[in-house]
Amino acid sequence: MKIVYVEGEAPDRSTLVKLLRDDGFNVHVAKTAKTGLDLLSCHKTDLVILSINFPETDGFQFLEQMRLLQITTPVLVLSENREVSAKIRSFELGADDFVTKPFEFEELSARILAIGRRVRSQAKPSIRAGGFLLDREIRSVLAHGSRLELTPTEYEFLELLFRHRGSLVSREMILNRLYAGKEVPKEKIIDAYTHRLRRKLKKTFGMSIRLETVWGRGIVLELASRQDSISRGQRSPQKVS
Repeated sequence: MKIVYVEGEAPDRSTLVKLLRDDGFNVHVAKTAKTGLDLLSCHKTDLVILSINFPETDGFQFLEQMRLLQITTPVLVLSENREVSAKIRSFELGADDFVTKPFEFEELSARILAIGRRVRSQAKPSIRAGGFLLDREIRSVLAHGSRLELTPTEYEFLELLFRHRGSLVSREMILNRLYAGKEVPKEKIIDAYTHRLRRKLKKTFGMSIRLETVWGRGIVLELASRQDSISRGQRSPQKVS
């Protein structure tokens, strides 16, 4: 498994790199944000381990820049910040896991392997439904001549909803799909992911795909025909007397 480790603090970096390599991982080290982005742009990578406590630039900015560059490599964030807000911010920007320092290396190794299993499971066939194509290989959604890139976690979330389209997908089902075998962040992370995914889908595909929240219960994915979505967008506002 090929890992790019982005960490600016030398003591933390050297210790963890040795443990990772001893555990059989192929690790490339990036001491600056620029080096990290260069490595990810030029080499196939299975995972990014990102330190939020980064001297040159904020780790959140690095993560945001990754996703803006359409780099969809899974990201595991390391941080001394135990605040829920830090975890939510990381997941909103496309992180796939979050580990607080200090941590046991055995736990980190298990989380890395879990991410690897999820990535390998994405070799399953792509999904077609309602004029949409969910492409597992490139983690994209294609429809109506448009294409939307997704992070690995966003794809897993959306695929689960697609497989149960038109039906309620419970919050428990979503948590089990995204965090099986891992520490689950606060349940509100589902709302954060739903908001982010809803915004991206609407911007790219308009009203032809909708995520409806059933408060306290779960999410329903609804698909509309192309003509229905156009008509809905052009409908004149109703006057209320």
